[in-house]
Amino acid sequence: MTHSTYEQPLPKEFQAFAATPYHGDAKPVAGGAHTYPELAAAGLWTTPSDIARYAIEVANSLDGKANHVLSANMTSQMLTAGMGFWGLGLEIGGAASNPYFSHGGVNEGFVSIFVAYEKSGEGAVVMTNADTGGTLSDEIMHSIAAEYSWPDYHPIFRTVVAVDPKILTEYAGTTHSRPTSTWSSPMRRVS
Repeated sequence: MTHSTYEQPLPKEFQAFAATPYHGDAKPVAGGAHTYPELAAAGLWTTPSDIARYAIEVANSLDGKANHVLSANMTSQMLTAGMGFWGLGLEIGGAASNPYFSHGGVNEGFVSIFVAYEKSGEGAVVMTNADTGGTLSDEIMHSIAAEYSWPDYHPIFRTVVAVDPKILTEYAGTTHSRPTSTWSSPMRRVS
């Protein structure tokens, strides 16, 4: 991971590559990206390529092919689901025959997610530089899953239902959504 750092504030040599964070109203976050004191939870600056390298290394370590940092046994423990489908720092999902590990991040003005399948080696990283990037990243991940026939992350198809226009006012109201996931190539902050 040659384009990643936990240094706070972001070192000058990385600043030219860093994305500007935006709010949902398309306005930049005042003052730019925040400096977070909790480095492990909010301090990683990285790129989609570096996250992909990390995911590949984890999968290779699990297979005993590349144990540069963790042993195959420790990697197996890391990828074993515990409470709430979480391993050690990674969310674990999928079928026992084809499990995946993933992690998402949200900081003000940034949303990201990666998914990697343990056995097939398939995966994707999506990063955005907007508070509302979760909607876009979800759609991108659904499209990738459909294109590559992943068993998980399938697009959600809804059936159109005819509703009598006379009763539509009964359904009027306000809804709100929150970011859930991410896309990009410049550096992004990942929690």
